[in-house]
Amino acid sequence: MMQPITIEKYADMVMRNNKGYNRADLIKSLRAALAAKQNGAKCMICGQPIWAAGSAITGLLCVRSGKPRHIPHLGV
Repeated sequence: MMQPITIEKYADMVMRNNKGYNRADLIKSLRAALAAKQNGAKCMICGQPIWAAGSAITGLLCVRSGKPRHIPHLGV
């Protein structure tokens, strides 16, 4: 089961594991992906609701299409 996490905590987690990312750009992308999810964005592959955390990095994908492994979802 996915657990809510703040955008900032998720960005910190991503930055620890991906040294090449720009934190400010990542947070901007995370906020945009979360807003898209809240506005009903659908997966560009299957049409299911998007996975906000992954969509900030991979594009508008759902959990199944983005294939995350034990990754929290962004809470509001």
